[in-house]
Amino acid sequence: MSNLLKTPEFKVGMLVLIVSGLIGAMSYKVSESSGFIGGKKLWFSLDNAAGLIKNGPVHVAGIRVGVIQKIRLGKDGKARVDVVIQPGVHLTKSSKVQLRPNGILGDKHIEIVPGNPSDPVLADGDEIGGVDDTASLDKLIGDAGKVAKSLVVVADNLRDATEGDDSKPVGKILKNVEQLTGDLAALVKSKKGEVSEMITTMKSAMARIDRAMVNIEEITQKINEGKGTIGRLINDEEMVDSLDTTLTSFGNLADIANKTEVNIEAHSNVLTRIGATRTYLGVQIRPGTDRFYEIGAVSKPIGPIERTTTTTTVDSNSPTTTHQVTEFDSKFRFTLLLGKNFYNLALKAGIIEGEGGVGAEYLMWGRRVKLGVDAFEFSHEDGQHRNFQLRPYVRYNVAKGIYVQTGGEDMLNASSRSLFLGAGVLLNSEDLKALLSRVNIR
Repeated sequence: MSNLLKTPEFKVGMLVLIVSGLIGAMSYKVSESSGFIGGKKLWFSLDNAAGLIKNGPVHVAGIRVGVIQKIRLGKDGKARVDVVIQPGVHLTKSSKVQLRPNGILGDKHIEIVPGNPSDPVLADGDEIGGVDDTASLDKLIGDAGKVAKSLVVVADNLRDATEGDDSKPVGKILKNVEQLTGDLAALVKSKKGEVSEMITTMKSAMARIDRAMVNIEEITQKINEGKGTIGRLINDEEMVDSLDTTLTSFGNLADIANKTEVNIEAHSNVLTRIGATRTYLGVQIRPGTDRFYEIGAVSKPIGPIERTTTTTTVDSNSPTTTHQVTEFDSKFRFTLLLGKNFYNLALKAGIIEGEGGVGAEYLMWGRRVKLGVDAFEFSHEDGQHRNFQLRPYVRYNVAKGIYVQTGGEDMLNASSRSLFLGAGVLLNSEDLKALLSRVNIR
């Protein structure tokens, strides 16, 4: 075996194999083959594929990421270009294709401009829909030809106009200018004295303007030197800082006012046990997304009142008639609450219907349903026994700004608890602006 390795024939054969391998590798490198392992195949259509060649490069951000696999005529009469993109290149459905020239000889390469990264990714076999051929040298030459033709037309019109042809727009303009200059010359000649007087008046006005400019310069110099009220105001740094602080405060107040949301709410509930109505009108102010203030007035039944009417006839033998009527009196009470938002949960505390209380609300089902509970009046007016008020409720938004609700009133007191049904409206800042814009103030 060792003798075979030393023979000239073996050495020549090995040399031929090595040289052949090098030539093959170099040929593959120079040809820039399209054989990407696991490459993604995409395609697009062009009106004109001139300048593109098979195995031509495909770039993204100037970096070669693929090659042209095939160029053929599609069923729609356009050129269909199939490309292969190497794995790992992120191209979305909003990507666009641009044809860019390699030089002045007409050859081109493909540049893919990536689309929005959040769009769906192009899959194997998908079409790249956006194609931009504005960078094509052929198109630029065509556009330059159109511009040249337009310049020729303009030159012809100018030539005809200067030769006295006033049938075209340029000729009409030149003729009108000529007539205007003639009319001005005649006017100046006929009004020579008035023109001289006008020139004299203008000279006098210019002299007054010069004196005014001198006065303005003197005033400016005094201000720069800190003389007078304005000069002291501008040159006193402490006063300037105070003024800046004041203006900044006004700006902050205006910004807060623009960001503040105001809601107006009104609803009525019918207490099913006694047939009376509870009505609420309130204003909710939201200076930020995490807190709110609520001010409202409530008209509600506060308890039964018995009224007795006695009727006595003149005849002593007739019986006495007595009528007893039970009614529920109403009373206005005020609500003042401070609330805090925790995403869909809101907690509030303050005065509820004239008594200390707390409450909670939770939004669910796309913020269309609100679950809430109010707890207040922890002690009775005499301060000796408990009269705890608990009001759970459910609210459903039927439409924008309109809702229905149901719940229970005074649920812990067996003698006065009652279910309620009601409806209401809620107007936010945008609704109020729309309403005010429709109101004519005279």
